[in-house]
Amino acid sequence: MTTKPSIGKIFTTALKLVVPIVIVNAFLFFVGDILGAFPEGHTAPTGASVQIIAVISASIVGVIISAIIYWIITLLSKNHGKVTPIIGYLVLLLSFWNPAGIEDGNIGTFIVLNLMHVVVGVVMIQAYTKLSKQSIMIKDTPQ
Repeated sequence: MTTKPSIGKIFTTALKLVVPIVIVNAFLFFVGDILGAFPEGHTAPTGASVQIIAVISASIVGVIISAIIYWIITLLSKNHGKVTPIIGYLVLLLSFWNPAGIEDGNIGTFIVLNLMHVVVGVVMIQAYTKLSKQSIMIKDTPQ
């Protein structure tokens, strides 16, 4: 018998981490903007200029997607504690390919956007790995 974290526990963990992740990514955005990572004429693939609201919404969406992926992993894998970091770091590596589909950004743009990916990715991977270990410890506790 494998003990898996409930969907409520997974999304509660994700919701607890949304605010700190948004704050750190907003800070990275403002620092990057000050240093010229997001020039005035620079646009995202949608044609809109890169704004703080895009950073906030992308951070929130990233956390929600990570929670859904983790929930699916717990449903499909008996060994979700070991599978979670492997899949998480692979997805994080893939996110470095071309952040947000931006083709005309400067090196600062790519560095800042990739740092934002690292913030969301590493925090969520660590949180879900810890959640998996807690559920395994519950399973191994003598009754």
